[in-house]
Amino acid sequence: MRFFWLFTVVLVGPASSLADSIPPVPPAAVEEPLPESALRRFGTTRFRPGAQQNFIAFSSDGRYLASGGYDGKLHIWEVPSGKELRSFPMQYNQINAMRFSPDGKFLAAGSSDGLIRVWSTGDWTERTPPPPPNRTWNPPFFDWLPDNKTLVRLGQDGRLRIQVAISGKELQSWHVGQINVAALATRPDGKIVVSQGYDHLLRAWDLTSGQEIKTFEVPANSARVYRSYPRLHFSADGKLLAASENERTILIWNTETGKIVRRLEMQGYFQGMALAPNGRVIATSAGDSTIRLWGVSSGRELRAFDTPRESATALTFSPDGKHLVSSGAAALRFWDIENDRELFSERGHRGAVSGVAFLHGSSRLVSIASDATLRYWDCTTGAELDRYSSLQSYFYGATMVAVDGGKSVLFPTGNMGLQRWTPAEGKIQFAGLSTMGGYVSSMAPDGEVAVTAAGTSYRVFDVRTGRELRSIEAPERQTNVNALSTGRRYFAAGHGYRDPFSQSHVSVYSLATGRRWRPLVPPYAQPMPAQRIVFSPDTRFLSVTYSNNETRVWELATGLPRLVLPADPPKPGEPYRNITAAVFTPDSRCLILGSSAGQLILCEMDRGEPLKLEAHRGPIQTLACSPDGERLASGSADTSILLWNLHELRRRTPQRAPLAAEPTTDDLEHAWNMLGTTYEKAVGEALWLLSQRAQATVPFLRTKLQPVRAPLPADIARWVAEVGDRRFATREKATLGLAAAGENARAEIVQALTGQQLNPEARRRLEQLLRRLEEGLTPVKLQPLRAIEALERLGAPEARSVLESLGQLTSDVVVKDEIVRTLERMKK
Repeated sequence: MRFFWLFTVVLVGPASSLADSIPPVPPAAVEEPLPESALRRFGTTRFRPGAQQNFIAFSSDGRYLASGGYDGKLHIWEVPSGKELRSFPMQYNQINAMRFSPDGKFLAAGSSDGLIRVWSTGDWTERTPPPPPNRTWNPPFFDWLPDNKTLVRLGQDGRLRIQVAISGKELQSWHVGQINVAALATRPDGKIVVSQGYDHLLRAWDLTSGQEIKTFEVPANSARVYRSYPRLHFSADGKLLAASENERTILIWNTETGKIVRRLEMQGYFQGMALAPNGRVIATSAGDSTIRLWGVSSGRELRAFDTPRESATALTFSPDGKHLVSSGAAALRFWDIENDRELFSERGHRGAVSGVAFLHGSSRLVSIASDATLRYWDCTTGAELDRYSSLQSYFYGATMVAVDGGKSVLFPTGNMGLQRWTPAEGKIQFAGLSTMGGYVSSMAPDGEVAVTAAGTSYRVFDVRTGRELRSIEAPERQTNVNALSTGRRYFAAGHGYRDPFSQSHVSVYSLATGRRWRPLVPPYAQPMPAQRIVFSPDTRFLSVTYSNNETRVWELATGLPRLVLPADPPKPGEPYRNITAAVFTPDSRCLILGSSAGQLILCEMDRGEPLKLEAHRGPIQTLACSPDGERLASGSADTSILLWNLHELRRRTPQRAPLAAEPTTDDLEHAWNMLGTTYEKAVGEALWLLSQRAQATVPFLRTKLQPVRAPLPADIARWVAEVGDRRFATREKATLGLAAAGENARAEIVQALTGQQLNPEARRRLEQLLRRLEEGLTPVKLQPLRAIEALERLGAPEARSVLESLGQLTSDVVVKDEIVRTLERMKK
């Protein structure tokens, strides 16, 4: 992969009233309106672009702040309100240069596709014509000239050009040799431009003749390494030039003599730099999470602003030099230099939200973010009830889950294993597994077991005891795309990249036996590795999002897809929309997805098209449903969390047209038969038909759903004892009895395999029976479960009566458990 070095230049302009426009106490936040069906926003949208911004710049009057970076968008912010005025997509490419014109009337931005686009700051309309089809895809390194009409540009093709900003018409050009440009800056008088290359040499070019007139002194022992974007800055009077020379050093030259006048050593890897308009102060940021202000003449440190767990990738001074703006991973931060404090210190996270979980039903919410803080919210009032700062390691890997009956949360923190936070205790505690090796790649939704990925194997641990339960060998090599189901049933993992023919496969393992029993294989001609995997709460479905952004919901019993959601194509000029988060609702009937474009997608199983909402400014990184299914929380890279009315969202999902007439007996019989098939479209059609007319469907399903009488516990115990009998007929009869008992015999079979001395024949038969159980339900066994789903959709009192009667009479544990869950949901 090829990377281009990028740069920014501090804008120089006349002193303005910016200091007056940024009062000591920030004004009321200008928040974006809540999306429809959203109840509350935790955090703020002020100066929150939703992605790392590598370039920030003030307009000369200080009214606007522009930022751009990895999200491929140019953001325009109003100062001091923090309101985002406009956002411009940069044609699928990240921004690698950005400049306001000296008079502040235009803004130019360049992206890695070689385009320089210009907007008028009066009405924010784009002034540049459509790009030519045969343009060169070279990153543009450019700067404005003092006439506010032309740009100077130096490309990787070795040509120095002066062009009209709006039309792009070339006025002059010179061939100056093949230079791997890393940064470019124009002296304020517009007569000289300085370039910095990968060889770290700084060259000055005369813009009248195009001749190289000076090469600035560079120490002979200077390391030729960059770990961040090079930066190059002129002082307002043009007498000083500052540049990042290597990963830990900043040099300042006298532009008249070309000699170094100051050398600054960083206390960490260089990240950002800005030279104050008066040339007396320089701001730097490094990997030690500190922004420092230095005196240029003395070289002494004047100020330091701490930014815990965050390195400022870009810095810029306000035109009057009294304020400094820094860009972190997800937020723009304002610093009052004279009063040594931060402005606009809003409540909420400053980093990307990476985990959310509900506590105490749906009344409390816990969130954790890349700013190394955990926050505790009241869902009713929106108040921040508690905060825990300076986590030893920020959220990494698996999701956050609620445990202990909704009284605590459990979350992984890199190689440090799992940590637990309980509001009543108010402190972070290690939850075991801190020395298990590897990192926690997935955790069961109930918090009972966790999986670590290391080398070519997965290790399954009991969270409470820290005991390793099982080691599972990956078919090729382990990946961090995996998931655990509830109830210690299944583990699913995507394949590694060693075998291109199986990269699209997802393997499902039994946690009881460790066997890989079901590969899920999509019909792709090209390898499309799994990117996101999540089990439904009832363990019947597995949602897999692939690298082509198609999501398939697999029915584990059949190994076939129940639902297919094609990739959402991007809007013209916008980046591709990747699926970045996924969760099932507690009833397992609805899949909710979040995208990198901040879009929320809800799709009811077997019911029409998905509902798509524009929710967040940045990528949605985490989703969580409250246990009662009433609330949804979405956490984003834009640092905010939205609380949603989940019932209302589900009511808004597109519905199919209602049935025109009462279904006939033949229609109902056909639908019943289709409930026992493996054809996902037929199953969907059958569920839709059976859930339309209660008057016809309920009596029909009452006759079909007959209670099953389970064998007595004594019979099951006798069969377990007889599977190893010396007589063949006795062994066969016992095996058939256990097979017919199905899930009712699971506990006895597992207990016999783990706690008894068995002869080889008994062990072989019991393991075979357990493998059959782990393979899930057959289509015929799924038939009554799908019929229960249809009755739940009907929601009529008669449908509830059928379920209550069946639940009391049947001995089938699978059907009985499903009825209990369904009736509980129907109460709400």
